[in-house]
Amino acid sequence: MRFLRIPSASGLNYSVFLFRKQELTKTQEGKSLSEDDVESLDLIYGSMEVRMRSLGEEASRGEPPARYPTVPIKVRVLDPASGEEIHNLRVQYVTRALFSKRDENASDFPGFSSPSQHKIPEANYNVWAERDDAVLTDVVTLKARAQQDGEAMELDLMYQPE
Repeated sequence: MRFLRIPSASGLNYSVFLFRKQELTKTQEGKSLSEDDVESLDLIYGSMEVRMRSLGEEASRGEPPARYPTVPIKVRVLDPASGEEIHNLRVQYVTRALFSKRDENASDFPGFSSPSQHKIPEANYNVWAERDDAVLTDVVTLKARAQQDGEAMELDLMYQPE
């Protein structure tokens, strides 16, 4: 038997933990789930669905995968007026299910923009760029999926200075 080493599983487990903790607290207070709670649950389910599909596709080829498939992502930060790339911003990403807790859960692309490249596990993410903890671009939803040709997915963020 071979155990799977899945780095993004800890993020998914943390999502489920936060949601269950929140649900337990509300239940103890006699409250029902809010629309935000239901949306969080849907996002967690979506993340699980993507990861299970990825594992199923890999396992159907024979040997179980050692980890979830990763997707190369290339992010550019652009000035919307000129179309020129903006440099020296840190590109951040987090699974959509953890976006409300992004301060504790966001990950960085290595280096600074622009462009910035990184391989991330297949999942649904929110991506943005910042400097000194100030978000300076739009927040874009990215459905990171492996491309047939193995090429990087490309994402443009629009610079929105303070």
